[in-house]
Amino acid sequence: MNATQLAIAEPGRNTVAFLNTCPWQIVTHVPVGTTPVGIAGTPDGSQALVANAGNGAASGSVSVIDLATRAVTKTITFPAAAPDGSPVVPNIIAVLPDGSRAYVSSHSCNPGSFVYMIDLATLNVVGSPISVGCFPSSLAVTPDGSQVWVSSRGDSRVDVFDTATNARVTGYNVALPTGIAFHPTGSTAYIGEGTGAGNVVVIDASTYQVITRIPVGNLPHAVAVTPAGRYVFVTNGLSNSISQISTITNKVIRTIKLPNGLQHPLGLTFIQ
Repeated sequence: MNATQLAIAEPGRNTVAFLNTCPWQIVTHVPVGTTPVGIAGTPDGSQALVANAGNGAASGSVSVIDLATRAVTKTITFPAAAPDGSPVVPNIIAVLPDGSRAYVSSHSCNPGSFVYMIDLATLNVVGSPISVGCFPSSLAVTPDGSQVWVSSRGDSRVDVFDTATNARVTGYNVALPTGIAFHPTGSTAYIGEGTGAGNVVVIDASTYQVITRIPVGNLPHAVAVTPAGRYVFVTNGLSNSISQISTITNKVIRTIKLPNGLQHPLGLTFIQ
């Protein structure tokens, strides 16, 4: 399967941009909540979930976009405050492969933060939040749905949780980690590393060991692997670009400079 469209959250506009990948063209901008950052599609391709970080002390929300109509059909609200009393700042979203549940990180540090769960049948926040590290920047579910990985930029670490129990399995260090994505086989993870000009760290998903580091743009943020597993796309927030990486060579094969119509790209997902 090949992805024909991208959906990119635009925090500077409070919109989500839908783009055709071939030819490269912006199709539309959909208004969502305040400061959208993370975005994820449901496995059936019917909806996109958008994490709206909110504004100041006000807790954020998740916008649900119907992909057939390109319209917001529901806004999911969070508790008034996290268990530590801090505002809930939705940042990144990951969805289980069976479409039953979504995980949403809160981008805060007091001194750690939390990951929330959404029941996708009812579109409500459920269960007790998972305690994680400082300023979680991304989370991703393994292709088999058994684990969720959380990158905590403030602690320079990645933690792995069992999705059946929400118990922590292991953790390891990555300098200023941001986006996480998996190869469809589940063998490899790709993690944005915000040090210097920016890298994508390639991780063996079974041993949690570093395979290589791939230089990309400034402030790599969202990372996504194409459904066929041939390419990795990375949004570079401060370079206003997207890096396309070959999973065969682990090298950047194209750098896409975004037009003025896109600002500071952060969230990224593929639409079938």
